Amino acid sequence: RAIALRNADTKQDSAAIIAAFSRFDDSLAVRSTAKSNDSIGKRKKIGTNRTGWNINVGEYNYTNEGQYDSVQKALPPDNRDGWLKRMIMKRQFVLQKKYGSDKNAMMRAWFNSFLHQFPKLLFVSLPIFALILRLLYIRRKQFYYVDHSIFSIHLYIFSFIVLLVSMGLSALTNYTGWGVFNWLQLPLWLYFLYYDYKAMRNFYRQGLGKTLVKFILLNLLAFISILFLFAVFFILAAFQL
Repeated sequence: RAIALRNADTKQDSAAIIAAFSRFDDSLAVRSTAKSNDSIGKRKKIGTNRTGWNINVGEYNYTNEGQYDSVQKALPPDNRDGWLKRMIMKRQFVLQKKYGSDKNAMMRAWFNSFLHQFPKLLFVSLPIFALILRLLYIRRKQFYYVDHSIFSIHLYIFSFIVLLVSMGLSALTNYTGWGVFNWLQLPLWLYFLYYDYKAMRNFYRQGLGKTLVKFILLNLLAFISILFLFAVFFILAAFQL
C-alpha cells in the first residue's frame, strides 16, 4: 500500500488506491466475520451504507468518516481539503450517525434549532440596522451612532407590535374562518411602511425626496443584511444539533 501511494502522481490516483485497499480490507473483514460462530446474521453487504447516506465530494463517494480521513491522509498536504470543508464534512458524518436515513427528522430538528437561534439573529441585526442609518446620514454630524441605535430600537419595537397584530389576525382567520381578517393585513402593513417613513422624516428632519430615497435604501440594505444573517444562523443551527 505504501509503495503504491508513493508512486501515485495525482490526487485521483491516491484516492483510487485508498478506495481499492479499503474494499480489500472490508472483504477480508467480512470473510473473517463469516467464519465466527457468533456473527451469524450480522454480515453486511460490501459497499452498502446502513444509514442510507452517501456523501459525495467531487468524484468520490464517502459512506463514513474513516474513508474520508484515509483519503485525506493519503493526499499531499497541498491537495487536502481546507479546514472549513473538513469541518463541514465532519458535521455531515455526525448527522449521518445521529439520524441515519431519517432525513425528515434531521430537517425538523434543524428547523427547531434555527428557531432557537432567531432571537440572537434579531439581536445581531439591530446594530447592523443602526450602522446602515449611520452611513445613510453620515453628513448629519449632529447624530451619533447611539442616536441611530435608539431610533432603530424604536422601529424594532413598532415592528414587533405590527407582527403581533398580524399573527393575531391570522389566528382569528383560522378560528372563525372569516376572510375579512386577512384583508386587514394589507392596510396594516401599508401603515407600517408609512409609519417607518414618517418616523425617519420627523427624526432626521429632512425633506420628502431625500427621506424617500433613504427609506428605500434602508429597507433594501436591511433586507440584504437579514438574508445574510438568516443564512449564517441557519448554518450555525446545524452545529447545534
